[in-house]
Amino acid sequence: MLKKPWNMPSARYAVRQVGSILSGAIVALAVSAALDARQAQAPAPQTPAAQTPAAPAGRGANTGAVKGPDGATIGFTNLAEIPGTPWRIHDAARPHPRVVTPGAQPGAAPSDAIMLFDGKDLSK
Repeated sequence: MLKKPWNMPSARYAVRQVGSILSGAIVALAVSAALDARQAQAPAPQTPAAQTPAAPAGRGANTGAVKGPDGATIGFTNLAEIPGTPWRIHDAARPHPRVVTPGAQPGAAPSDAIMLFDGKDLSK
């Protein structure tokens, strides 16, 4: 917002304010239109059929959704690979973490805990 100089008439100040707001809006619209035009001109990247990734060996064909015993979708086989791994995104054959059961009483160690101090011996 512009600061009104002490010697400027109020009407002139109001016109100046409206002008600066309109010029800002026009610049914003022009930038938006230019970005939209640039995006419209850019061709969508297309993957040739020869470069379509196939399913990793030994895990079946690239079929899409994987259904569980109750008919629910539990994974997919036709999505992109996770970089640096042999697995795909939402892959049903991807390994899952071990199940960790909580301790029997509140404050007890979970099943995967390694007890470093049991209250008697510091050897661990």
